[in-house]
Order: sequence, then structure tokens, then C-alpha cells
Amino acid sequence: MNWKEDHQQRVAQFPEKIREAHTHCSSHRAEIEASEICGCFYCCETCKPSEIQDWVDENAQGIGQTALCPRCGIDSVIGSKSGFPIEVEFLSAMNRSWFGRVVPGPSVKRTGPIPQAWQSYRRRNWLAVVVLIGGLPGTFALVIAAMLLFHLPQSDLALFLVVGLWCIALGWAAFRVVRWPCPRCGAAWLSNQELRLGARRACANCGLGLYEQP
Repeated sequence: MNWKEDHQQRVAQFPEKIREAHTHCSSHRAEIEASEICGCFYCCETCKPSEIQDWVDENAQGIGQTALCPRCGIDSVIGSKSGFPIEVEFLSAMNRSWFGRVVPGPSVKRTGPIPQAWQSYRRRNWLAVVVLIGGLPGTFALVIAAMLLFHLPQSDLALFLVVGLWCIALGWAAFRVVRWPCPRCGAAWLSNQELRLGARRACANCGLGLYEQP
């Protein structure tokens, strides 16, 4: 089996909606310009049609017909006029099918109570924050108290001890957060996530977003 046959066989297993939406990502200038909003299923970001400046696949008049995403420059843009939802969940689903990965899209404001499955994550996260902010002065205070209580001589060793204990505690707390298992698939939820402000946090394995129901 050559690569084309392998690709066709793989695409045939995609959900019908995912395959149909892909037909709207090329030769679509009129559809894009008539859309209210567009979305890229490579970077999972959205934009207005007016933000798109670069086009490829020129027609006989030399006018490009396929949009390039203004965020990432990839020709994976579909418009709302296509009839498909320009939402993070749908773009992520297309991303997993066509690119085999999960890219967090824009952050989504959470409403309602936090699901019970996320409570242990919140506890670990808060502990890491407490250790980061209060661990160093707290450990320093404990060492000073021990020195005064047991009449230990002051030395540079005490400073190294304080910093060492704080680093160990912070590393332990951070490790517990990073290795926290996704409540849906069990993989480490924070692994392989892009550290970018405003990005939507989602499991790199199954796409479960922060505080979403498993």
C-alpha cells in the first residue's frame, strides 16, 4: 500500500462531518468573505474575514482563492458560511483528525461549579502556589526558629539549607501538578501543553479542557 492509499483509508475513517468540513478549506474566497467569523483547524484560533490578508491558489485573474490563517499562516481556514460551527471544540476535533494532535484554542470562560473530578487538581495547584510564594520565607522562619531554640551557630550552611529545602518542596509540589491524571483518559493532563497566556488548557491526549466535565 502506497502513502496515497494509506491516506485515503485513514481519511475514510474520519467522521462524515469532519470530512465534509475539510472540503470548505480551499477555493473558498467568496464563502470566506461572506462569513461572519472564520476558524483555523491547525492553530484552533478564530478571526474575522477582514483579518485575512494572504491568499493562495490564484485563478485566471491572479486572485488567490484559498485563505491562509492570519495567526499561523496555514491553509486550514473555514468560515461560518460553510454551515459548520466555528468553535474551539469543533476546530480541535478537526485538528485531531487531520493533524493528529491537540492544539489549545482561545480560553473559554467557565460558568457554574467546578466538577468534582477536578477538585484534586485544584488542591494540588493551590499547594504548589502556596509553596512557591510562601515556602521560602516559611522555611527560612523554621530554620531561624530551630537555630534559636537549639542555640545553633549562624552560618552560610543555614542559608543553603533553607534554599535547598524550598527547592525540594517546590519540585515535589510542581511534579504532583504536572503528573495529575486527566479525569477522562488518565494521561498526564498538563503534558505537552503550550505555555502561552490566554491559551485554552486542554489534555494533549484526549482534548478535555480545564474544568470541563469528563
